[in-house]
Amino acid sequence: TALSKAAIENTAVVTADAAIKTKKPKVAIDILNKLLADNPKTARFFDAKFLLADAMMARNPPDADGAEQALNEIGNFTKNPAIANQALCKAAQILAKSDQEDKRRQALSRFHMVLDFADQTDPDNLPWIEQSIAGAVKLHKSLDIDTDLIPKLTTTYKKLFPKGELLK
Repeated sequence: TALSKAAIENTAVVTADAAIKTKKPKVAIDILNKLLADNPKTARFFDAKFLLADAMMARNPPDADGAEQALNEIGNFTKNPAIANQALCKAAQILAKSDQEDKRRQALSRFHMVLDFADQTDPDNLPWIEQSIAGAVKLHKSLDIDTDLIPKLTTTYKKLFPKGELLK
């Protein structure tokens, strides 16, 4: 019997995820690129792009530009604010690891985009808000930019995440 298109796409995503977890990012990238080439409008588009970004960052050396591009495509196509915030936050985390100051400044900007526009009452946004506050505080300190915002960010973090572990 022939597998349905959805079953094939689901298998590709699960297999790519397993390849990443078993430290085979090239296999994952090949699977995901084929899935996206065969069906650019796959229902698993966002899953595939998030995994593609993870696989690119798992390469040695990591492909930060490729990962950022995959995440930017999510932001360009999603209508779901929580998915857009997840993509922004993950892109910011990638940029924050750069040794280039301009990329770390871009990361700070992206973290603040999440903080400025994410709905704090939507539980789907909370992980990205939490990670964005923690990331922004670290970058404000390391870049020595707008350090006067750190107390406000810390207060917001403690209010939203009283048991939070990311900002100590």
